Amino acid sequence: MSIRLLGGIAQNFEIKTPRNFGTKPTLSLLKRKVFDRYQDWSSFRIYDLFGGTGSIAFEAASRGCQFVNIYEVNPKAHKFLLENKKRLLTQYELGEINIHSYSCLKEENFLESREFENIYYIDPPFNKLDLYPAVFNHLLNRKGTLMIEGDNVITGKPDELLAQFVVLKDSMVKVYQKGSHYIIVCKPD
Repeated sequence: MSIRLLGGIAQNFEIKTPRNFGTKPTLSLLKRKVFDRYQDWSSFRIYDLFGGTGSIAFEAASRGCQFVNIYEVNPKAHKFLLENKKRLLTQYELGEINIHSYSCLKEENFLESREFENIYYIDPPFNKLDLYPAVFNHLLNRKGTLMIEGDNVITGKPDELLAQFVVLKDSMVKVYQKGSHYIIVCKPD
């Protein structure tokens, strides 16, 4: 599988993934929709809570995000994230990229500041629906934008997914859709 960064200083950089990779990378056309809207990431800090291939976090880094945090518990995926980070940083001058081998649910130090807006990218394995409420509860008192990836068939349509969570149901700003996959952008109070 070949995944390339779409823009920024590392445009066309190939993210290497293992054969028969058990994660599902975000569809390129869907990712393009999000990153076409948010071209400059220099005022954001991203927390990619289920890193997988790292394509979202590395794309943000390529577009100027100075603080990138990726969480991935799968040892095989974690190894490839570290290798791709090393290759990226030897070729390009990027901001700080931290790759954590523990669950985002164990993270207690999500930094917040007036200078940078936090973006929490939430893309758990679709077959583990219990991770959505666990993450939303973990982020309950955090400030920032939530980008939530889902699938109409597996996780339910965007409004159906959000309706399950009182704190999120009125916070939807935008939905990007390609086929049955989507990314919901939410700004909870």
